[in-house]
Amino acid sequence: MIFSCQFLRRLRNRLVRPEHQALAERLVLLEVALIDALEVESPAPPPDARVVPTISIIMPVRDRKDLVAAAIRSVQAQGLADWELLVVDDGSTDGTTAVVEGFLGDPRIRLQRLAASGPSPSGPSRARNLGLSIARGTIITYLDSDNLMLPGYLAGLAHAFATDPGVRCAYGALLLDKGADPASRTLWQPWDRAALLQQNFIDLNVFAHHRSLVAEVGGFDETLPRLGDWDFILRCTEQHVPRRLVLGGAFYRSLHADRITNREELGRNRFRVLAKWLPPLPRPLRVLYALWHYPQLSETYAEAEIRSMQRRGVEVEVWSENDPISDHPATAPVHRGTLEAAIAQFKPHIVHIHWLHVGAQYGKLAAASGLPVTVRGHSFDGSRDRLRHLLAKRGISGVYVFPHHLATSRLSNPRLRPLPVAFDTSLFRPAATRDRRLVVRTAAALPNKDLALFFALARRMPDFHFVLAAATAFQKEAYVDDLRAMVVAGGSAVDLRVDMPRAEVAALLGRAGIYLSTVLPPGAPGAHPVGMQIGIAEAMASGAVPVVRNLAPLPDYVGPAGLLYDDEDGAEAAIRATTAWDDATWREASRRALDQAYLNHADDLVLQPLLEHWLSLVAPSN
Repeated sequence: MIFSCQFLRRLRNRLVRPEHQALAERLVLLEVALIDALEVESPAPPPDARVVPTISIIMPVRDRKDLVAAAIRSVQAQGLADWELLVVDDGSTDGTTAVVEGFLGDPRIRLQRLAASGPSPSGPSRARNLGLSIARGTIITYLDSDNLMLPGYLAGLAHAFATDPGVRCAYGALLLDKGADPASRTLWQPWDRAALLQQNFIDLNVFAHHRSLVAEVGGFDETLPRLGDWDFILRCTEQHVPRRLVLGGAFYRSLHADRITNREELGRNRFRVLAKWLPPLPRPLRVLYALWHYPQLSETYAEAEIRSMQRRGVEVEVWSENDPISDHPATAPVHRGTLEAAIAQFKPHIVHIHWLHVGAQYGKLAAASGLPVTVRGHSFDGSRDRLRHLLAKRGISGVYVFPHHLATSRLSNPRLRPLPVAFDTSLFRPAATRDRRLVVRTAAALPNKDLALFFALARRMPDFHFVLAAATAFQKEAYVDDLRAMVVAGGSAVDLRVDMPRAEVAALLGRAGIYLSTVLPPGAPGAHPVGMQIGIAEAMASGAVPVVRNLAPLPDYVGPAGLLYDDEDGAEAAIRATTAWDDATWREASRRALDQAYLNHADDLVLQPLLEHWLSLVAPSN
């Protein structure tokens, strides 16, 4: 098996001309068929192992006693003898340490132990940073303890760096085991910085870099429990184009269920990585938000958007036609009086309007000032007729609606653009402890929210704690009194909290086990078009399990994180089903909710197209 792989590698090394590239790549793919049953025997260590090695391999390990030996042997089997292997044990308790100690007769292998930071592991980033701090090699590469290094990899790395002093980092091909899709058993894409900023296609097990690069870009981000490798590779390759080597680097084995991929969140860590690479504003940008009423506690769509744009460096002020009913501290300076006066005073580059039903009116006034105007729709006003009416108005540069409203409108217009709901990533997060029987609903106090269903379920389920955080709605103020009457009629089954500050709502969602979304179905008296309730995204970002009515687009909105119901009985059954969940099931449910929120609705990423559109509408000289 090893001979076959070595033969393929020697053959590929002779294919150096550009016209041979495609054939060389096919030979890498052929290694997949040869590597599935790879077993590596451990040769005796060379007696003349150098004191200062050419290559340092860093291997973090925790509780891998059945796998780590094979990983170490795959390093010992390399044709190049000039290396050191730094095994960093992150608090193993299963005998892994003893297995590694059995290899310490090879002077090229060193074992380091991380100082305990509690019962949980310190994480691979901290382990790798410890390895970097003691590495002596000129070239650094990495191998996870459950993977195998392919024969000839170290020799290929040494040759690539030695023959081209300009190489600062490089990557080879990763071969995946039988658990992978047979059509994609090799990860080895051509270099593309833009593609790397979307998704990592360079596995750390086949990535190598000059040791001095660490001083330039820093080590691994220890605050990232997942995707620290992607973050590190992005930094290494920002100023240095990596060399793509015609070289198989490692064999990825998905043999162990307890892997970071299965244990840690993807979405929140992905957001934190990508947020580092959002481009700064190329020039000052002033945006005047024209809102029906502000600062209004119920309108978290607008508030989340304003806070995100301010973080990105946009100067935001707000003109509001009406005083708020459910007041809260304003995030931006507020203008009253006329829109024309606010424009004259603030001198914005853009006027941005929320709600389609006021977009035509405000847009006409703003366009008269010669300014670009954009409009964002909310849940209830995304009808085809309203969109057509708005797009017919002169001066409207862009209309942003929820993706399903765009699809159902069947309108084709370059100014009509999708924009999902976006939650405030600076505010919503899981609490340290969760009450699994706490059922929460946040909503504007409006009849179309079907809050009567929330009350009915609370009466049927006294063993759960139902909390309704309702915000007084503009021009529907009296409905709060109706809710209070429901509380009295239901024997206080619902804990009604009116006009809670945003921070308190966020803390409540962080503790909740269940978020119950209620909405009147189409055809019911008072029903509105179903939108993307921002409370669902805020709840998922807090780790609560969303229980939603089985109406489009809600199943797609919550994805695998949600539980669906068709009626009152179904909602009760869905909530009661969670009482049978064990701790592991609850952790996985919370992880799915967080991933669904952050992968699809994280504010700075969702709103980036809107910001880019604004910049395109403003001349650089303005």
